[in-house]
Amino acid sequence: MADLPQKELARFRGEKSRKTSGTRVITHVLFDKLLGLTALSEFHAHFVDSLHALTRKCVTKRDTLMKQLLEAKDSGLNQTAASTADNETTNASKLGQGLS
Repeated sequence: MADLPQKELARFRGEKSRKTSGTRVITHVLFDKLLGLTALSEFHAHFVDSLHALTRKCVTKRDTLMKQLLEAKDSGLNQTAASTADNETTNASKLGQGLS
């Protein structure tokens, strides 16, 4: 009967050793996953910041080009209106000359 506690104690030590080893492996795996999640989180933050910066840049460029387009249209319309008015004046003047 004296051997029974020794065998139980030996078995307990063996199980404790396996549990400790298993705990180390699990801790290592979880630590690696945590590092991976941290890296992914940092990448995500950098990606989103870059995306916002590019979006702002594109919006600014779009607005500038739209302003230039509208100015060109207005300038073209003003030139067309002035040209049309000049043509009408010239035509009216020619008609008036023909009547005299």
